[in-house]
Amino acid sequence: MRSVACDLKKLKYKVQWGASCPTPTDVIYINPDDITYCAPTLVGPKYDLDRDCCHVVGGDWDMNRGFEGWIYKRQFRNKANITEPQLIPFDQYAFYDSLKQHFLNGVPWEETKMYKWAIENLEASARYSCKEEVKTWLRGIDELYKRIDDNGYLTQQELVADGLIERSTPFPEYNEVHVNITRDGEFVLGINGRHRTTIAKILGLEEIPVRVFARHRIWQEVRYKHYSSPVSEIPKPAKSYRSHPDVQDLCEYPGRNE
Repeated sequence: MRSVACDLKKLKYKVQWGASCPTPTDVIYINPDDITYCAPTLVGPKYDLDRDCCHVVGGDWDMNRGFEGWIYKRQFRNKANITEPQLIPFDQYAFYDSLKQHFLNGVPWEETKMYKWAIENLEASARYSCKEEVKTWLRGIDELYKRIDDNGYLTQQELVADGLIERSTPFPEYNEVHVNITRDGEFVLGINGRHRTTIAKILGLEEIPVRVFARHRIWQEVRYKHYSSPVSEIPKPAKSYRSHPDVQDLCEYPGRNE
């Protein structure tokens, strides 16, 4: 359930950004291959971002890039040398590599990096606590892959309507894949949706629905310029984002300035 703090934040954003303000139920469609980074540490004590809200976050959270071989966000716990959020290139994500090996090359789960790490670090996940639970989780990934391959990628709203999943939040849109957007408009996988995003990439899907969880403040200012300024007055760097999936609807907003 959304908190009072979320409602207050939404009101603040509405006053500050007008119709370009972040809204947690807004869904945009993007090519999954445009999600080029993961952000395992954006959500934490330093930022205290409520999952049911959407956020505008300043600072340098989108600048630290590296850390090859990431598998699970709890790898970052209690590491004194990692004090800032880290963006991990998606092609260096061991989870992604393991699913590619399994689904494209027929490699058994037991021979993938992800499986081996999971078995050696059972205490690191709330999802499983023993070998059999790891195997149950992986069977679920097999089923998800087959369902998307057979039926296409359905929105959370469609899945609820078809009885394929139960409604777990006031708005199904809350559970779409979460992405964060950097100051330069890059898409970063957030705290929800790594299974679906990885499978969509492997299947070569052209687009999937995503919910923007956090935007860099500089990027939100770009959105605001497209909503509030006549096209002739939008600075050239910002104007180059006119066709960006997170901007293009604002360019067509009925009440915007022309």
